[in-house]
Amino acid sequence: MRLFFAAEPGAAARAAFAACLSRLQAPDADVKWNEAPHLTLAFLGEQPEARLPAAKAAAGRTAASARPFDATLSAPGVFRDRGRPRVLWLGVSAPALPELARSLRAELARDGFAPETQPFSPHLTAGRVRTARGLPETLAELERLAGDARAPWRDVPFPVREFSLFESRLGPDGASHAELARFPLGAA
Repeated sequence: MRLFFAAEPGAAARAAFAACLSRLQAPDADVKWNEAPHLTLAFLGEQPEARLPAAKAAAGRTAASARPFDATLSAPGVFRDRGRPRVLWLGVSAPALPELARSLRAELARDGFAPETQPFSPHLTAGRVRTARGLPETLAELERLAGDARAPWRDVPFPVREFSLFESRLGPDGASHAELARFPLGAA
């Protein structure tokens, strides 16, 4: 089972994300666009099914000690690998987000899950770059959008009241995500 924990944006944030995505989608860009955004808090990777109870217990402890908060969408950006763009994203900001991710990752490590090697960078993945075809136009539009302080997705709030455990399933059309459990924040 390929597992991860994530919070899902509300309806207004999903609509704003879709508006941003529509601006980035150059017709000939070889990018796998993401139509179902989520805010990844911790990635566990491949795990045996027998580890599910431990993952759920760690998440339950984290959620019980956290409080609900609001996040906002921010400027788009790109993650690079050896200088080559690989992931296009829309930023997310909230003072409580890094602490929630840190706490969850610490609880998971306490229960024997391998610690994350990537630093936490709150974002909604817009697309994964497959090849350089159409990329210059897409990156130019991303730069325009990043500099637009009045973009309709800037500062769109969404409540973070819970997070979920998901299983990522790879199929012929790419990955799909199945929710396995929800963890309301502050539910002691």
